[in-house]
Amino acid sequence: MLVTSRRMLTGLDSVRRLPLDALDSEEATSFLTGLVGTDRAEADPAAVAEVAERCGHLPLALRVAGNWLATRTGRSVRQLADRLAHEDRRLNVLAAGDVHVSAAFELSYQQLTPTAARLFRRLALVPGADTSAAAAAQLTGQDVFDTEDTLEELVETGLLGTSGTRYRLHDLLRLYARTRLNAEDSPEEAEPARSALHSWLLRTAIVAGRWYEPDYGALPDGWEGDVDLSSADLARAWLQAEGDNWLAAYRTAAATGAHTTVVEVAEALHWFSDQWIFWGHWTDLFDTAARSAHAIDDALVEATQLNYHAWALSLIEGRHHDSLDRAAQALAAAERAEDLNQQAWAHDYQAAAYRRLEDYDRAMEHTLRSTELFEAGGDLNGSLQTRFGVCMLLVDTGRPAECLAYLAEAFAFIEESGDRIAPHIARFSTIQMHFISAEAHTLLGDWDAAVGHLHTALDLGQDNPGMTSRAISKLGHVLMKAGRVQPAREAFLSCIAIGPDADPAKVADAREQLALLDAAPPAPPSGDSSP
Repeated sequence: MLVTSRRMLTGLDSVRRLPLDALDSEEATSFLTGLVGTDRAEADPAAVAEVAERCGHLPLALRVAGNWLATRTGRSVRQLADRLAHEDRRLNVLAAGDVHVSAAFELSYQQLTPTAARLFRRLALVPGADTSAAAAAQLTGQDVFDTEDTLEELVETGLLGTSGTRYRLHDLLRLYARTRLNAEDSPEEAEPARSALHSWLLRTAIVAGRWYEPDYGALPDGWEGDVDLSSADLARAWLQAEGDNWLAAYRTAAATGAHTTVVEVAEALHWFSDQWIFWGHWTDLFDTAARSAHAIDDALVEATQLNYHAWALSLIEGRHHDSLDRAAQALAAAERAEDLNQQAWAHDYQAAAYRRLEDYDRAMEHTLRSTELFEAGGDLNGSLQTRFGVCMLLVDTGRPAECLAYLAEAFAFIEESGDRIAPHIARFSTIQMHFISAEAHTLLGDWDAAVGHLHTALDLGQDNPGMTSRAISKLGHVLMKAGRVQPAREAFLSCIAIGPDADPAKVADAREQLALLDAAPPAPPSGDSSP
C-alpha cells in the first residue's frame, strides 16, 4: 500500500518512509510545460521558469498554476508570472476552481496546538531563509528545549522543513505564515517578537566575533547564552550559519538609528572578516558602520570604520581608487583624533591599493610610513602586517633574495612576539608569508621550495576557504611554470571544487587555466609528476 501525507505519520510501524521535497527547477518547468502545452511554454520559456520559481517548485502550486493557464487559453504565461510577482497576492492567485494552495496549508495549520501555531506565525519574522531553535526561541519567549519540541510539531505536520539543526519554511509557507501573523497577531505583539530576535542576533554576533579580536579572544566572564560559543570554531560556525539573519538585523539597526550598536557589531567582526573574506557583504557592512560612526560624531571610531571599508573596497571588490579615497578620509579622521595606530592603518590600506595598482613607489612610501606609526603606537598586529607588506613589494619589484631575507626577520618577529599577537592573526599572517615565500622562490626558479611553502600554507589555512582557494591557485600556477601539467590540472580542479566561499577571481582563473590546458596539445612527459 502506498500512503501519502503532509504529516510524518510517525506512529506507523514497519513502514518505509520516503520524504518528498519540492521539485528541482528542471523538473518544475517540465511539469508545468506538460500542463500548459509545449507551444505556449516555448513561446516564453523565461516566463515558465518564473512561474515555476514563484510556485516554489511545489507540485500542488505548479498544478494549480498550470490548470489556471490551461483553462484560460487567451492568457499568456507572462501574465501569470507577473501576477505571481506580487508576494502579498501570490497565495490568492494560486487558486483554480475549488483548489487553493492556501487551503492545503490551512488544513495543517488548524491541527496545530496554540503554542505551535503562534511560533509558526512568528517564523515569518525571521529575515533569512532558515533559523535555529535558539533563534526561534526569541520569537515566543520559550526556552530552547521547549522551542525544539514546538518546532518538531511543525515538522511533523509538514509545515516546516529541516536540514541538520536548521529549520526552514518553504517560500509559499512563509507567505502563508505572514498572512496568519497579520490576521492573528497585533503589531503590539509582533513587533516586540521581531525586536527580541534582532537584539539577540546582534548581541550574539558581537560575542562570537570577539573571539577573533586581539583584546578579547574568549567569552566574557559570566556570559550565558543560548548557543555554544565556547571556541573560536564554534563562534565562526554560528556567524556563518546565521549570517543572513544577523545581517538583516544589523541593517535594521542602522535604518532605525541604533548607530552605537551598528559600530559595536562592525568592530567585533573586523578580524573575523579575514576568516570569511568572500561572504559578499563586508563592503556594505563597513560602509554602513562608517556612516553610523559619522552620525555619532566620534573621529576615532569613524577613522576605524573608514579604514575597514577601505580594506574591503580594495581587497574584496578590486575598487582600488575608491579604497584610496576612503583611506584618505580615514587618515584625516585619525589625525583629528590624534590616534597613531589608525593613521598607520590608513597608510597601510593606501599602500595595499597602490600595490594592486602596480604603483610600487607610492606603495613602499605608505608602507614605510605605516611601519613608523605602528611602532610609535605600539601596535604589534599592525607592525606584523607592514613587515610582510614590505616583502610583497620586494617580490613585486623583482628582488626575491631581499624578500626572503626580510621574511626570515618577519617569521622571527612572530616567534619573539609570542602571545602578544593573537593566535589567529599570527596564523593568518604566517599563511600570507608562506605565499610570499613561494612567489620569491618561484622567481628564483626553485620550484620545490615554492611548492613546499604553498603546501604549508594549505595546511595552516584548511579551515578558511578563501585562503585555501588562493593557495591552490598559486600552487597550480607554480606547477605550470615547473612543467608539472597534471598536478597543476588537479590543483585548478580542486580550486573550483571549494565552492561558493572561494575567491571568485581565483575560481574564474582556474576555469580559464583548465580551458587553456584542454586546448593545448599534449606535452611530452617531463619525468617529474610529483606535486
